[in-house]
Amino acid sequence: MYFAIVRLPGELVGSGTRSTVHAYGAGAVVKIPEVSTADGWIHSEAKYAEAARSVGAPVPRLLGIERIGGRAASVWERVDGASIWQHVVNQPTRSALLPRLVRTEL
Repeated sequence: MYFAIVRLPGELVGSGTRSTVHAYGAGAVVKIPEVSTADGWIHSEAKYAEAARSVGAPVPRLLGIERIGGRAASVWERVDGASIWQHVVNQPTRSALLPRLVRTEL
C-alpha cells in the first residue's frame, strides 16, 4: 500500500501578474502560476533564477518543482523582508545603487 504525502499551499505571502506565492511548510514558499501562464514558464524562471544565484545574485534557493492542481509550481526557500522592487519603489533615487547595496543592507 502506498500513501501520497500532499502539502497544501498555506497563507498568501505575495502575488504578481503571473503567479501567487504561498507559505509552504517550514522555511519555504511555493510559487503557483496563474492558469493563463504557460506551464513551461515556471521551469524557465527557475532556470534563470538559479543561474543568477550561481554568480552571486541574492536570489532565494530553488528547492524543487512540484505539481499543484495539475500545474508545475516552484518551491523556494523563504526569505522574509522587502523585495528588491519594494526598495526601488521606496527609494527610486537609490535604485542604481541596489546591486552593491543588496549584499549589505537587505
